[in-house]
Amino acid sequence: MSTSPDTTIRRADARDADSIARLAALDSTRPPAGAIVLAERGGELWAAMSADDGHIAADPFRPSAASVQRLRDHVAAVTPSRRREALRRRLRSVLGPVQRNPRPERFA
Repeated sequence: MSTSPDTTIRRADARDADSIARLAALDSTRPPAGAIVLAERGGELWAAMSADDGHIAADPFRPSAASVQRLRDHVAAVTPSRRREALRRRLRSVLGPVQRNPRPERFA
């Protein structure tokens, strides 16, 4: 969780589902899905963002642009590069799981 004097950034959980759905309806968009981070001010939800695909729902009746930018910055700071993660997935699919051998066998 990240906080500033006026905004709190935190990960959403199951208890936030209704609030996120209301926010998305207010913004005339679909609710973010997957791993979601929230921006709250004064205990009220101002914006929500999917860390998976970057989809955002924000309160159109509040000056939420700064909250949205904080969400983007937070996700960028805590999420590995999408390109690097895509490369890892591709390598795992080709090479399979990497098995570490702590003591390599010696040939006599």
